[in-house]
Amino acid sequence: MNQDQFFARYGVSTWLYLRHRLPDALEKIADAGFRIIELWANEVHLDPRLKPDIPGTRAIMAALGMRAHSLHAPFYGELRIGDPDPAYRARWRAAMEPTLCYAAELGARGVVFHVSTISGENDERSCAEGAKVVVAFVEEELRPLARQAGVHLLLENMVDHGWPRFGCSMAELTSAFPGDDYRFCLDIGHTTVNKLDQKAEISQAGKRLMSIHGSNNDGQHDLHQAPTDGVIDWPGFMSALDTAAYDHPIILEVKGGDDPDAVLARLREFWRYLPD
Repeated sequence: MNQDQFFARYGVSTWLYLRHRLPDALEKIADAGFRIIELWANEVHLDPRLKPDIPGTRAIMAALGMRAHSLHAPFYGELRIGDPDPAYRARWRAAMEPTLCYAAELGARGVVFHVSTISGENDERSCAEGAKVVVAFVEEELRPLARQAGVHLLLENMVDHGWPRFGCSMAELTSAFPGDDYRFCLDIGHTTVNKLDQKAEISQAGKRLMSIHGSNNDGQHDLHQAPTDGVIDWPGFMSALDTAAYDHPIILEVKGGDDPDAVLARLREFWRYLPD
């Protein structure tokens, strides 16, 4: 893959610059050559709980020639998505409704939604009950809101941390959300930790696969390392995407840590490792 092909297909999540102001992050990402982005909206950047400056963000993106493929919706804090207590639905809606509107205002095609975020106190029964609550919330509230905003819900496969959790495979997600207007985001780092086959996950999502979260890890932990650092066979993964005729962006959702500039410099050169 040459450099022009790379930048036409690959984007970066602003999560890379978690500890920086969004305008600074956008400028750095653009300076590296990337024009496709996923805007982070969980606890920093465009989290609606922070009352972000959407017109200002739109102006900066326009000046830099950037386009948003997606926004990543909030999931931390008091949200507890997947908690079986239906009282949490109001909090989920309060976070998601403005995020969907932000996506529309910024020209993004979709909003990535974590279908479960509660932690290890979960058990099989509460997981099953929570899944029913989440599915009802998505179908009854998020689906109409997304249609009204003119954006897609991108339901992401979750990472299996060893306790019962809803949505850890595309088989589970596509079964729970069969509507043609639902779209999916495949996090290949999650698939790797979950010991699932990438090709099978891509096939299961089918034509409804609309985004990829790309990173690498050791096969045991969701490390969000640069694509060249870990066990994932990137040429094989890219071949599987090509076989499936996937034609949407691949978002590099990589941890910046203490030196995001150095990580970004490596991401900028990743095209050199990709097959033609």
